This record gives sequence, structure tokens and C-alpha cells, in this order.
Amino acid sequence: MRLFQPFPAVLLSTLAAVLSVAAPAAHAQVFSNNTAITIPSSGTATPYPSTINVSGAPVAPAGLRVRLQNFSHTYPEDVAVLLVAPSGQGFELLTSNGGSNAVSGLFIAIGSSSATPLPSLLTSGLFAPAGGNSGFSSPANAVPRAASMAALIAGNPNGQWRLFVQDFTAPDAGTIAGGWELEFESAPVPTTPASPFAFTYQGRLDGGVTNGTIDARF
Repeated sequence: MRLFQPFPAVLLSTLAAVLSVAAPAAHAQVFSNNTAITIPSSGTATPYPSTINVSGAPVAPAGLRVRLQNFSHTYPEDVAVLLVAPSGQGFELLTSNGGSNAVSGLFIAIGSSSATPLPSLLTSGLFAPAGGNSGFSSPANAVPRAASMAALIAGNPNGQWRLFVQDFTAPDAGTIAGGWELEFESAPVPTTPASPFAFTYQGRLDGGVTNGTIDARF
């Protein structure tokens, strides 16, 4: 059997190479607290609040999502959920939403840029935050409300985030069995367009010989 032999190195003068820089896609950083949140028949959940410590997140990220993992309740309209940023400002994600039908095992995402309103009968999905000014128990009662969920990430998102969950009417109860997540989205870097660039390269072509001008991509 004849083995392939590479050709010797050749000098390629005025090698025209088209170089392009691909833009990285927008990416997200996710921070989680998987400890279950127990919602009583009336009153504050355990723990109250549930916390996530964020570090290394980009300043003024492009978007924020909060995921309530495995949410169940026999009367979801009883529940309100308040998210508080490290700045001390808060915004209500749920405010007596979801109707009177019992729900089980829902994965609810609330996004700062989502335009889909929360449904009258709560389901899994991605929705806009409810907003509101519910009368939470201390210390959440003293939290000033931001103008929007997006305002919570207008500055530095690093630090402790708090999630206050409260049931306002007896006798129904529930749980967020999988805890919750914060997702910070970074803005994509603009694409650098491809541009021709001529240079001289000393190298080797395996499988062929040339001494002219070629186009190559690196």
C-alpha cells in the first residue's frame, strides 16, 4: 500500500486570506437556590425570604428571568411573590394570580422583557410580571417598589437577592418544591464583518502544490 507523502513546504506570496470575527451569541448566567419554599395555608412561607447570592454577573444585564421550580397550590390566587434586588428595591412577580383551580408541578418563568400576561388559570410558561403593592409581612412590608422588573437590573446585580412568598387567605396551601432561579442575560457583541487582508505566509499545503494567489480561511 502506498502511503500519502506530504508535499514540501512552499512559500505563498501575497496570500489573500479572508478573516472574519464571529460575534458571540447572547449568553446567560444562572444562579439557583434549590431549597423548597413551603407555603402555609395563611401567612409567610418558609423560608421568608429565600435568598440567592449573586457574584460575577454583568453590570446592567440585558434581561432578567426568575423561575419558580415545581410550583403547586390548592388555590394559587392566594399567593403573592415579591422579588427584591441587592439595591433594596422590589417588584411583585405574582399578585393573586392564577385563579381558584388547584395546580401542581408548574414551572413558571417571569421575564423582564416578556409581554405575555399571566393567565387567569395558572400554567407553566414564560410570562410578564404581575406588579402590584400587596401588604406583605415584615420585613417585606418596608421594601420600596421599583417602576418595573427591568429596573431591578439597571445597576449592579451582584449581591443578595431575596424572594418573599406569602399566602394571604386561609385555608389553602402549597409549595415551590424545587426552589427558584435567577437568570441574567448579557447583551450580544455586534458582529465584525468579514474583510480582506493580505499578508505573506510561509507554510505547507498537504495534498497539492501552488505558487500563485489563493483564497483561504483560517
